[in-house]
Amino acid sequence: MLEGITVDPETLLVTLDVESLYSSIPHIGGIQATQFFLEQRGLQFSQHSHHVLEFLSFVLTHNYFLFDTKYFHQLRGTAMGTSCAPSYANLYLGWWEEKFVYTNSEWSDKIILWLRFIDDILILWGGVPKHLFKVSSIH
Repeated sequence: MLEGITVDPETLLVTLDVESLYSSIPHIGGIQATQFFLEQRGLQFSQHSHHVLEFLSFVLTHNYFLFDTKYFHQLRGTAMGTSCAPSYANLYLGWWEEKFVYTNSEWSDKIILWLRFIDDILILWGGVPKHLFKVSSIH
């Protein structure tokens, strides 16, 4: 993805990793993110959206796991082994990008390049370094 890109000496190369992404996604936010992208699919898909969101909610709120001979109910996030977890995480961060990265006029014009693979992010930052910290602290 970086082949052929020339970076100005003033540009900062930044990498970010979302800490504990799978287990940190709030259920309400994750479902809102999923609904947002389902709605982007158009009318032909909307008849199934309600069922998809219902099933997703069930998976998220009925996750139990065994640790050290004790059972626990996971109240936030999704289990890493759940088959929908990578897609769910991608949808959530894609929604987050839509809300905070691409539409924030305060600093979105300073982002030369934003690349993400699940929770790993590479940024070419053309702005003032101290303004970058505002980006990395958004929840």
